[in-house]
Amino acid sequence: MRTVALLLCVILTVGVANAQMNPPTGLTSTHDGDGHVELNWNSPNVLGATSWQDLVDWPESDVERAEWEAPNFDEVRSQWEALQSQGNQLDDLQFFFVYRNGQQLDITYDTQYEDVLPSENTYVYTVTAFYDLGESNHSNEVTVTWFDQVATAIDEDFNDGEMPDGWTVEATIASHTWEISSNNNLFPTPYALVDSDAAGNNPPIHLQERLLLPPFDFSETSFVEFVYSSNFVEYVDEHGYVQYRIANGDWVTINDINQDGEQIGVTHDLTAELAGESDVDLSFFYDDMTNWGFYWGIDDVEVSRDYVPSDPVRLEMIGRSNIIPADGGWLGFDVHFISTLPNTVQNVKYWTTITMPDGTESDRLALTTFTHTPNMDVLYEALQQEIPANAPAGEYFYNGYVGLSLNNPQIEGSFRFVKLPSENTDGAGEFVFDPSEWELLGLPGEVTANGEIAVNLPSDYELDLAYPNPFNAMTSLTLRLPEVSPVTVAVYNVMGQQVATLAKGSLDAGVHNLSFDASDLASGIYFVRASVPGQLNHVQKLVLMK
Repeated sequence: MRTVALLLCVILTVGVANAQMNPPTGLTSTHDGDGHVELNWNSPNVLGATSWQDLVDWPESDVERAEWEAPNFDEVRSQWEALQSQGNQLDDLQFFFVYRNGQQLDITYDTQYEDVLPSENTYVYTVTAFYDLGESNHSNEVTVTWFDQVATAIDEDFNDGEMPDGWTVEATIASHTWEISSNNNLFPTPYALVDSDAAGNNPPIHLQERLLLPPFDFSETSFVEFVYSSNFVEYVDEHGYVQYRIANGDWVTINDINQDGEQIGVTHDLTAELAGESDVDLSFFYDDMTNWGFYWGIDDVEVSRDYVPSDPVRLEMIGRSNIIPADGGWLGFDVHFISTLPNTVQNVKYWTTITMPDGTESDRLALTTFTHTPNMDVLYEALQQEIPANAPAGEYFYNGYVGLSLNNPQIEGSFRFVKLPSENTDGAGEFVFDPSEWELLGLPGEVTANGEIAVNLPSDYELDLAYPNPFNAMTSLTLRLPEVSPVTVAVYNVMGQQVATLAKGSLDAGVHNLSFDASDLASGIYFVRASVPGQLNHVQKLVLMK
């Protein structure tokens, strides 16, 4: 039995190293605005033979297992390679894993998946392909944000019996202009009415009565809709015009009502005409040429528009001390995160890097996680970044990123600083970036109303997904602890043998970045286990591919 297990381990290790487990590509999403998401992606191309199971006569019973002799793996591999050279591709793709916010959501055998979102929030989707030999890397990410973007600027049914605040009337005969009527001749509930018949026609008067809605600012919208109900009683030479104007310009008619009848829920999509305009008026204009008209009633008026700020989320990186001496020093700066989004999003990540004078970007310097709350405004003030003496002279950029995934920043900011040259230029060009020499002080922290620094601690015990995974030699994991805890984080091979210890002992509350250096280990599948007694027992699969 041990021989069989060892053989499986060897085959699995070599198979993972050689298999071309391509991830799905072209992941896209559509959202109906009501929490229903459809994902579509392309199936990966399977190149070469990556399935070897059919080449081995595996035992099927306990008796057969006891008497089974392992085949010569060199011969199995030769057969495998021969199949590839002959162009006989063994398609070992089994199914797809769908991930939502880094957590495995479901298994599907199709290249399409429909999901129902649990609540209004922001979600990141990826898909992986699962082969006989394991799971592929993740596809590209797609982000779906679900919150009610449509806001009702006007929703008026006139049921309080009075002219609404902000509504105005331009009248030719003040005693016979627009009013709120409870007469049920036109609508069963109160409505706005202009009564031409009551004005009489001796002598004839050209009656023009305009009912104006409050002015609108649609400069930060991408959708405008105007809805109302109308009941028009016509006699001769009268019109009911529904109109708009921009910046006190000419009135534009979008509906000319000149026939008897009731129209319920008339809808005008005015996006093309009004979205982006900052000074807009809407009105109902009654025009009775000879004062021989009767009535016009308006009810259930709605004006809807979304709110899409031109810059709904901003990350401001503000340098305080932008000149660093030749022998190194501390770079002072502030970070200001401002958001006008109305939704709550958990596990939002903020991290930093530095762009070096040669244009290359450093490894991640810092990482913290926070919960985005509606209309969030957070200031990280007086942060201090160490710039070591051996850092090369020249122009740098300090970069900040915010996103739900470390490989997909959604907003970013930066500021420039300069390190002065040293008189001694020996060793120029030999600089090697070492994150341990670039200490960051003051993160995480939030300036509260009384000026004190409040540390943002994780709310749950979590071990984030390793990144990258699959990996070559080095991968990173993030451990989150809401309080001081005894922690063990260890890595095991497929035989259950411990091969590495990433953390052991008491760790402070906060976010801890762990690295797994597998440069001395063979390619294959490993498992990392994070344990906090009574709080966390998480196992995650790692794929080492060299």
